[in-house]
Amino acid sequence: YLPGAGASYAFKVYGGYAKVEGGTFGYTAENTTPRGNGAFVMQGAAYITGAIIQAGGTTGFGVWTDATVTFSPKNNDNDAIYVYGASTGLTLENGGSYPSLQVTINGGTFEAGNQGTPYGIWYGNGNATLNISGGIISGRNAGLQIAENPGQITRNDGELTWEEWTPVWIYTWTNKRKIQIAGGTFISNTQAIVSEVGDIRVCDILYS
Repeated sequence: YLPGAGASYAFKVYGGYAKVEGGTFGYTAENTTPRGNGAFVMQGAAYITGAIIQAGGTTGFGVWTDATVTFSPKNNDNDAIYVYGASTGLTLENGGSYPSLQVTINGGTFEAGNQGTPYGIWYGNGNATLNISGGIISGRNAGLQIAENPGQITRNDGELTWEEWTPVWIYTWTNKRKIQIAGGTFISNTQAIVSEVGDIRVCDILYS
């Protein structure tokens, strides 16, 4: 899902720390069509309170090796942060070695286009910690695609939306206690939560 650390991005943190309070990344005033790659964080940290990040490439925002990223929109306004990618809004990548990384989403909008099998968030690193306490996460195939045995995923609030399939798609994992859903709204024409692992039941991951 990611072109790699050596590629060019509209916003890139490779070591160090960046705080983003506003700005548009991914297209120019002369050409409002998103092009190329959006944002990328590796071996560093980013704290984002406001930004528009759009990518014509696969993913809007990629998080890779040993990174910490927090999305915390101003005034709890989901419109203050907008992340868009042609196939995924936000990607938690494994880099081939499954390094530790942490992503916290307190709000914002994460959206996928129509390229391939679109997901709002693609969780592809079993050593990653993903905390979701708010936000709008949407994708045609799934709002949240869990493609690895999760290190830790918690979701306390926020809204997952879909166009065709399901808001949460549990692709594969073995430790069912590593994901906890304590609130939020799940809507689908078919099934709100889907597991491809036979021994995972909805009651195993829902907490009051």
